[in-house]
Amino acid sequence: MTPRSRQPDVHTAIRRSHHDRNEPSEGRNLLSRRNSLVCMLLSLQGQAAAWADDDDSRLEQVTQRVYLDVGVCRDGFKKDRRLGDTSILCDAPDALGRIVIDLYGNAAPFTVKNFVRLVESGALENTVVNKVFPGRYIAAGQQGAHRLGLMEAPELLEANGDILNSLSFRLKHARPGTVSLMLGNPIDDEYIRGRKGYRELSFLITTGPGPVPSLDDENIVFGRVSEGFDVVGRIAELPTFKQNESLRVFTDLAKVIGDDRVTKKASTFGKPMVPVVFTKTGVLE
Repeated sequence: MTPRSRQPDVHTAIRRSHHDRNEPSEGRNLLSRRNSLVCMLLSLQGQAAAWADDDDSRLEQVTQRVYLDVGVCRDGFKKDRRLGDTSILCDAPDALGRIVIDLYGNAAPFTVKNFVRLVESGALENTVVNKVFPGRYIAAGQQGAHRLGLMEAPELLEANGDILNSLSFRLKHARPGTVSLMLGNPIDDEYIRGRKGYRELSFLITTGPGPVPSLDDENIVFGRVSEGFDVVGRIAELPTFKQNESLRVFTDLAKVIGDDRVTKKASTFGKPMVPVVFTKTGVLE
């Protein structure tokens, strides 16, 4: 006898029918959940970017403004110095103009506070721009004897807590006229840096035309030139003491063998050939 083919019972057929209908539905649900997860991640990324933009905006909020009036001694240092002269700089520098700096007190509160102290105290007046590197930056605020055009730091300057805070290095040297505390390549002499109570005060201003990423993460951006960038440009155009290629080879060799004389010689590179002087400084209301 031929065995009778087994027919599925009604309940089995119903279950199979429901299963067949649910398979595409479960696939659609899985795809929907995956799309939802992707949308959520994109939303979180967007929020993080917005928060970062808001934070950068807060860091670049202007809290104070200062000015630096600049002149140049076109005939160089005084040649007829007399006993009792308090400075080797000329008595009446030719005016170059005024630089106005917007300060970012939220980004670097200690740095801004000390810089304002320099401006208010007059410590920067009758001091010189120390270095000029066209296309990169100009530097000022080197500490030393005031009669030599260097800056004597005022008393009661606070220790700079920004230097130990990694967030203080967040802003970049992305635009011309960026002002930062010069830490990566200090211009103060070693004996000055070794003094008790020494404070980092030298600063730089980028000259443009482009960003200077080599300065990022080593120097603390604390402001930007808002007026008088043309003055910065005129300073950058002045002739400076430069290192020629043959001397560069000698310098590299001297560094290898540890000849200290090369350090003294290298300190003159980038110095303007004529003194560029801060004639007056102040805080703007």
